[in-house]
Amino acid sequence: LITKDIDVYPNIYSRGLIFDENTVVLYNGDSKEVTIPKYYNGYIIDTIDEEAFYKKAITKITFSESIKEIKKSAFEECVNLKEVVLNEGLIKIDEKAFYLCINLMQINFPQTLEEIGSFAFGFSNLANIVFPVNLKKLGSYAFHACNNIQEVTFTSDIPCKFETTPFTLINEELEILYTDFPIWIRNCEYELYREDLYLREYGSNIFPESKKGQYGYILEGTILLGYIKEIGEEFINIDIPSGVTEIADYSFYGNIRIETINLPEGFIKIGKYAFYNCTAISNIYMPSSLKEIDDYAFTGFFVGNNITRLYFPEGFERIGEGAFMSCFNLKYVELPSTLKYIGYLAFGMSNSLERMYFTSKETPEVGTFTNDKNEVICEIFSIVNSSKTIIYV
Repeated sequence: LITKDIDVYPNIYSRGLIFDENTVVLYNGDSKEVTIPKYYNGYIIDTIDEEAFYKKAITKITFSESIKEIKKSAFEECVNLKEVVLNEGLIKIDEKAFYLCINLMQINFPQTLEEIGSFAFGFSNLANIVFPVNLKKLGSYAFHACNNIQEVTFTSDIPCKFETTPFTLINEELEILYTDFPIWIRNCEYELYREDLYLREYGSNIFPESKKGQYGYILEGTILLGYIKEIGEEFINIDIPSGVTEIADYSFYGNIRIETINLPEGFIKIGKYAFYNCTAISNIYMPSSLKEIDDYAFTGFFVGNNITRLYFPEGFERIGEGAFMSCFNLKYVELPSTLKYIGYLAFGMSNSLERMYFTSKETPEVGTFTNDKNEVICEIFSIVNSSKTIIYV
């Protein structure tokens, strides 16, 4: 990318740095403290290339506001590196970017950071980690053997994809304190704990004892926040305890072993993404008190689940956007006369749907979507199989 409005930097900014258009490809200078410029030779510098600083003797690196990506092994084995100043605007730190930076004790991640690659900070000496609010992907063993870690803080309630456990500690006696541990991570067995499970190892530190309920349920008043259970191969039935009125957002997100959900009388609401990608679910027993199932609560997201029939009780009022999207085995739906709202694509891509019963004479409000052409789209089903016919009664 060439800019017409170029800042003229003195030569000190490029001393020892070798560029290829918008990328720093190599450092061969003598300075221990290096600053990456925003501009060089008419280009906006936005990338640090693979192995650009590999095994260099630098002690401090400062990034300009234009850097967006630090590529694979860019600072691998910079064993003297003690200070890294990352910029807001950085999006990706690739695999092994700071691997074996054994004297790196502190780093502040910018809020714009979306991805940290596999082994990115392996064998570093970091003590406290605060993940940014926009983080979307955390690679395998990103903090492998970081045995000085004392506290890890998650700042977002938006799900982040884990390839496998990001922390593998050589010191088995080390305990990590998790603060603001988000609901979506607490039960994400498939994404986060499928191999060896620091949930099992450190689970006692995640939740205060006062919130731990019977059979591993995590409660806050009458709201169920999550579920901790020793991970095994068996499928499980979830019997929500009497007195619980709501399941919080993301509570069982990605739990691939839940088959049946039993909700007690007095229960009112299932939150957003509560059973998202719970691929084994086949039965949901809804009490007469149930009022709302929020957005994407049972979405299968191209994986599907085993739900075949849905019976909503009289008194039920609201189905959220995409609530049962990609339920590929769903064939029969019975809606109550009390239904007031049904969200956009509530049953989208549920291609096996054959019959829908709706007994009300009043039309519920239907959610819409406005596309980039400013067209308002109103769809509930979006059946991919164009030959499919749904019978409405």
